[in-house]
Amino acid sequence: MEAVSMLPPMSLFETTLLMTLIPTASSANAGNILGGKPSTDPKGNDELSDTCMFTDAQPTPYWQVDLQGYYDVHNITLETCWGSWGWKTRSVKIQTYFSNPNQCPGAVGFLYGTTPAGTGESQTHVFHATPTYRVRYIRLVATTQPDLGLKEALAMGTPTKRGAASKFSATPGKKVQTALTSITTTIASECAVKCHVTESCLAFAFNPSLTEDNCFLSDCSSTTDEIGWTVWILDPGSFNTQQNC
Repeated sequence: MEAVSMLPPMSLFETTLLMTLIPTASSANAGNILGGKPSTDPKGNDELSDTCMFTDAQPTPYWQVDLQGYYDVHNITLETCWGSWGWKTRSVKIQTYFSNPNQCPGAVGFLYGTTPAGTGESQTHVFHATPTYRVRYIRLVATTQPDLGLKEALAMGTPTKRGAASKFSATPGKKVQTALTSITTTIASECAVKCHVTESCLAFAFNPSLTEDNCFLSDCSSTTDEIGWTVWILDPGSFNTQQNC
């Protein structure tokens, strides 16, 4: 992708940076995006499986799948177990995330829906989202029982890219807590471009006093205090779009 008409040079401590790219069309069609994707229990998203999956008993039982890419998720379908196991899908919250909540403290997520408190055996529950949000992880969290049981989960969605524009907001004295990679740039806007074209980048940190490795890209917006650095976090509105680029 080719960057276009960069903004005039700006101070490191400007409150925002806006990166723009030339958009291109996408012909992706909606389909089940869970099949074969890694999850905490593969039986939960295996359409050929005729068994139920059950989480371990724990304070907050959950099942999570990594879509291995970013998608607009249009609807999610849950099928409960048969017999007395059906109740194990009661009051289950469906949450979607940009980044892995297991690895990113404070990961931004959306509540997609919750199964009814009276959920029983061999039931199908379908949840729709309007508008859709660009996400990578889907997590089911049991809120009223010690473990979670599920026959199958399906999700219909379309692959999506970052929108044509990305807006970053700055906080001086902060650095990203975890980094995908470190590179060397001369100004903050160059670091922003690298983040914008890196599909999984949600934040970056820049230190103008360093001559190398002064730009850190991260898929997590969590930060830590660090003198000399400024962290730039992607505005969530940059994801709330179905425009592909």
